[in-house]
Order: sequence, then C-alpha cells, then structure tokens
Amino acid sequence: MLYGEKISEALRNSGVSSTDVTVPLRVVKEALSLRNEVLSGSPDTLFDLSRENTRLFQSRIIGGASTRLFLGSYIASQQDGTVEYIGNLPESSQAELLAEIDDHYKLAAADTLGSNTKGWDVFSVPMIADVLPELSNEDTRSIISDSKKAELSRVDRFKTFAQYLNPIPGTYPVSSWRSPDYTLNDVILTQAFGRNSVPDKELPELERTRHDLGSDLAMFEFLSSTGFDAGVSNEALAKRLIEELTDESKVVEHAAQWETVYALWELQPDVYDRYSRYIHVLWPKGSFYPTYAVKADSIDVMDKVGLYNPIEFAHPDMMVRAVAILGKLGVQPDIMRTEVPFDPKSVQAQVRGEVPWTVRETLTRVEHLVFGRVSF
Repeated sequence: MLYGEKISEALRNSGVSSTDVTVPLRVVKEALSLRNEVLSGSPDTLFDLSRENTRLFQSRIIGGASTRLFLGSYIASQQDGTVEYIGNLPESSQAELLAEIDDHYKLAAADTLGSNTKGWDVFSVPMIADVLPELSNEDTRSIISDSKKAELSRVDRFKTFAQYLNPIPGTYPVSSWRSPDYTLNDVILTQAFGRNSVPDKELPELERTRHDLGSDLAMFEFLSSTGFDAGVSNEALAKRLIEELTDESKVVEHAAQWETVYALWELQPDVYDRYSRYIHVLWPKGSFYPTYAVKADSIDVMDKVGLYNPIEFAHPDMMVRAVAILGKLGVQPDIMRTEVPFDPKSVQAQVRGEVPWTVRETLTRVEHLVFGRVSF
C-alpha cells in the first residue's frame, strides 16, 4: 500500500493532529459510503468463513480501512501539497486504490491464517496489516462526529436543548423525527428500557454469572431457565433490530444492552444464531448501569471494532437524553424511529407509565445538566 504509506508519512510530518482538521461533511459522506460499495462487489465466500463472517470482514475490515484511507487522504492533502485527495482522482483510479486495499487484506489474511482459518480469528488481521496506522478508529470516529456537529445550526442546537427541558412523554412523536441516511451508518446503539425480572440489586450476581459462563448465548440460556422476562418495551426494540439485522442491503452492527438482545434471542433464536457476530452485548457493571455508562461502553465497542457513524435507538421519550449524553462523549448520532410502549410490569418503577417516568426523568435531566453529563 504505497499510497497509504505516503498518507501516513504526510500525517506524521505535518505535526498536526488529524482531529484538529475540519473535514467537510461531503467528504465524510463519500468516505462512509465506501462500506456499501465494498459490499456490493464482495464475493459470497472468503477462505472457509461463513457467509456472515465474510460480509463482516468485507464491511468491518476492508470497508473500514477504505473509509479511513479516504479521510486520511483529505487531511494529508491539506498539509502536504504532494498528496492527492482520493476524491479528486478519476473514478478508475479510485477503484484501483480500493481494489488494492481489498487485495492487501486478503493477502494478509492468507499469510496469517494459512489454510486453517477455523483455528484463527480472521478479524485479528488488521492489527497486523493496518494500511493507515496514523489514523486510528477513535480519530476517525471523532472526525466524523465533529463534521456532523459542525453542520448543526444554532437553531438546531437550541431546539435540541428545548426538547431536553421538556420530559413530558409523547411531546415529540417519532413521526416528526428526521429519518437518517441508513446507507451511511455502520452501528446501532440500543438502550434497553426496563425489564420484568432481575431488580437492580441482583445485577452484580448477574454480572458474575455471565463471567463464569463465558458466553452471551450460555447466559441467555441460563436466564431462560430462570424464567427471565425482558418485558414488552425490550421486545418492541428487539423486533426493530431484527429488521435491521436481516436487511441484506447493508451491514449494520449493534452495541446493545443485554435485556434487548435477550428479547431478540427469545423472539427469533435463528436470527440471533446467524447474526450473533454483528451484536456486541453490553452487560451491567455493578448494581447500577446508568445511561451514561451504557453510552460510554457503546463508544468503547465502536473504537475497538472500527465503527464510525452510529444510530441511537431507544424508547422515544428517552432518546433526547441518550443523544445529549452521546454529544458530551463526543459522538453525533443519527436517530432511528420506532414506537416503544411503557411496561406496567417492569421491576423499574420509572418505566411503568407516563407519570412515574416524568417525575424520574425530570430529576435525572436536571442532575445531568448540573454535573455536565450532556452537551448540545
């Protein structure tokens, strides 16, 4: 990857942090669109991987590297006149560079894995063969978030703040939300909403059991044996995630709380089995797993895996706070629509109906403002 090396050198020599450079949103959109372009031309099999792992390899590894190289070339071109921004090259030249990335990783995988791919994790390949180490996953995610936020007007930000100040349920129905361009998103961050079993005081024991069992599937089977009930709210969220998982036009991964993933597994275990590699389950840590911690853990998943442009997905009346927390954590998400009911049977009193929700949510939003846990 001579072109990648040239970009890396330009970034190193410039002495400028990549996150200090403002990238126009049009460039960000062009870079993000490369994941789907890679998928549209991908083969059904790679070595002896499953079809779903092949699609993930194409999207996460080759598509992610293409996105970073595209953004890196723009940043380098602003610092070094000898580096050409990929987007200014003829389409034929762009196609050749993207094909180079594809060949680079497949050759690296072949060299690393040999003939026994079943004994290796093919997703460890980018650690060995990164085409642009000067631009990390975290940097890429930050650049994209900053570019999206820069497009927001003061009026837009004021509207978001005004919505935050109004916790009354149903005030901002999902039908009024702007629908995102799903072709540019690569991960959905799902916030669970209550549960009908396992009160918060039992979460530490649940955490220990998950650690001892060693896998999400084993934990779901254990929870099922105890009669665990995720509740109608999480079932509604899970049904929407099933639609996204089974959409063959794109690959979107998931960082989702355990209650919603359990509901997904219970509703359609065959879908979970097929797409489990797409799902990063967020388990509680201690007796309280607040939204701020859930969102921080979600971003950790993004940076570890190489996911850059998220959709936030939650109960509609929780959405504005979740998005404001992500803003504080340096992420500018899009929002996914779906209707989610309150759950009168929940062990968490605040999600049983509109009145308890308004009381608890008002106090929580005030606390988040006072302690600086949100940003608009």
